[in-house]
Amino acid sequence: MPKDYYIKTDELFINPYHFIPLDKSCEKTNSINDLESKNDLVTGWVECELHTLSPIFIPNSTNDDIYEIKNIKGEKIPSFDFFSYENLTKKNHYETEEPVIAGSEIRGVIRTIFEALTNSCLSTLDEEIIKYRRTTEVGEAGILYKENGKWYIQPCERWGAPFQDLRNIRRISNISTFKEGERIYARKSHRKYKNRIPYVTDISREYQEGYEEGYIHFGEHFGDKERDRRHFESILFEDKKKIPIEIDEKMIELFLKNIKLYRNNSINILKKKGFHHGYPRMPKNMEELNQILQDKNRKLPVFYTQHTYYDKKQKIYINKTYLNPGMIGREVYFRSLKKIVQSYKPCTSDNELCPACLLFGFISEQKKNNALGSRIRFTDAEYIKSEKKLFLDPFILPELSTPKLSSTEFYLNQPQSNSNNYNAHLWNYDYAGYWTNEFKDFKKYIPEIKGRKLYWHHKFNPQISIPKNSADLSDRNRAIRPVNKEVSFEFKIYFNNITNKELKKLLWTLDFGGKRGQGHKIGMGKPLGLGSISIEIKAIKFREFTINKSTLTYDIISQKQLLEDIHNIHEPWNELLDCDFPTYNKILKITNWEEGFSNNNICYPNNSNDKENFKWFMLNKTFREDATAFRWIIDQKLPDIETPELKKYKRLNPNDRITGKIKWFNERKGYGNIEVPNGMGDIFIHIKSVLNCNTLEVGEEVEFEVRPSNKRLCNAVNVRKL
Repeated sequence: MPKDYYIKTDELFINPYHFIPLDKSCEKTNSINDLESKNDLVTGWVECELHTLSPIFIPNSTNDDIYEIKNIKGEKIPSFDFFSYENLTKKNHYETEEPVIAGSEIRGVIRTIFEALTNSCLSTLDEEIIKYRRTTEVGEAGILYKENGKWYIQPCERWGAPFQDLRNIRRISNISTFKEGERIYARKSHRKYKNRIPYVTDISREYQEGYEEGYIHFGEHFGDKERDRRHFESILFEDKKKIPIEIDEKMIELFLKNIKLYRNNSINILKKKGFHHGYPRMPKNMEELNQILQDKNRKLPVFYTQHTYYDKKQKIYINKTYLNPGMIGREVYFRSLKKIVQSYKPCTSDNELCPACLLFGFISEQKKNNALGSRIRFTDAEYIKSEKKLFLDPFILPELSTPKLSSTEFYLNQPQSNSNNYNAHLWNYDYAGYWTNEFKDFKKYIPEIKGRKLYWHHKFNPQISIPKNSADLSDRNRAIRPVNKEVSFEFKIYFNNITNKELKKLLWTLDFGGKRGQGHKIGMGKPLGLGSISIEIKAIKFREFTINKSTLTYDIISQKQLLEDIHNIHEPWNELLDCDFPTYNKILKITNWEEGFSNNNICYPNNSNDKENFKWFMLNKTFREDATAFRWIIDQKLPDIETPELKKYKRLNPNDRITGKIKWFNERKGYGNIEVPNGMGDIFIHIKSVLNCNTLEVGEEVEFEVRPSNKRLCNAVNVRKL
């Protein structure tokens, strides 16, 4: 039953982040041993100034309650001062005059752009991130068990066990005394609740005549803390007509990770209402799972879906099984990020290095005791005193989310079927496909990430601050005191035995070859307009050593011409850097702060009259006419960086009038459908709703208001022909 009707508006926005596409492969042809034969190695330092283009914030983590802010419930709101050398542990308020930007912060910023410009590896790729996504695909019921060291799922039929009194159905009073997955005997009813759900009328631990063996499953609490809106727990009866499904242990490990996700309050929306359940009866680790299965009277109820997974290395198709504690839930994906990015995975050997790891160094998590020290060192950036107001007054930031790799419409390229050129309706890290009567998996699907994530520059709006008395304030908000815009810092970069070309690449990265309007992003709050900086190179100094007899001396030589030569390179992507021209252009576009500051529409996805971020993503999956709440089809994907605008959706209010065309009309019965351009499906129209008219023709334009309906479509009222 449609409660709301949405249209896609002409109101545009730009997502705060975008991606620089990867090249075909990352060339790791460098070896640290090759440097010994180089005759152009240089040692020295670069003197730089850092200028804030917007307010910036880097937290001093020695005190997370520096401003002692509480919400209306009396709960602590974490608050931080700007980073400095001061230990704030025992202080409850601090007016620092000497903010500091840690050299490690600057180093990370510069390395990110250096990697993109030189087609280097993805050094910060986090393989520990769990890749998951909510799914609306209804899972099949099954029982998980282990036999002779192998894992199996026995397909089952699911029946309901009422734990609340319903109309003409009495609750089973002793249901809460059973354990998850306990073997029971149940008496089946010959009726179905609402003609849909078969149910049992009694359960027992002992066999009774007319009862059948099954296993009990306790579902997720639904509703507020006081009231569970569910009616049934589940009884699973083994379907002996179906053969068991063998699964590998990796699937079990991912299932246990899935359980942890359900118990993580930070990613479950119900936390905002003050209550979240999280399947407390389910095992939290392999040890607890084995304890359940060692009990001869227990097995573990699960729900499962299956999809075709293409293994590119083995060139075979594999049916992968995704396990869930509920019929509808989330999937945890098999494919690792390192497999997806292939040659762009972080370097692990000092004989196979990308340009960035050769210069900045690396630590291999894959190979123990394998690391390479950096040949450059960034000092901390110290404040240059001026008359400019140094800090903004403390304020509370809106909630900042962690990177959501589950938003695959933004993080992955939309694939196309090899066989029929269909664009995928849904795609993720393991499979992609489209809807017919059922979901069809693409063959030979290999996911492609969008690339390297960077943030747009845009103006900071002080009005984003959340009032202290806001009812929505929680421990996920942060109170901060940023450094103001137009404040300057100074720092140095020391380099030791690097090649002339490496130095030139580093210098070009620092100030983008002297191009006007280019800048970097640093620190916290990048999506909100914080963190824009520019770097100005003030001097380049070489240290040249000479040995005269037994005495070692050195001279400091200023390199004034070097920077000018770099700024005069006509085609830096071709003459100096290791990226192609399209990549070079995309980097310059997203790092251009002058262009970014002129945009007032950079924000997280939201709707015209509803600012909650997740609602845009939900509409983006259900907006299309052929999509439903259980049949997701992506409407808008992240567009190309050259035209990055996306459209907002808008929920129609009762008095909003929109236009559409008559799609079809049955004159004898007096009703039909209206097709709405950029609308969420068709609208039902009855001739009685049309003012001063008794007939309609296909193609006629009409203006109308929309009302909810207990039918499949919303109704058009107060209709006028145009």
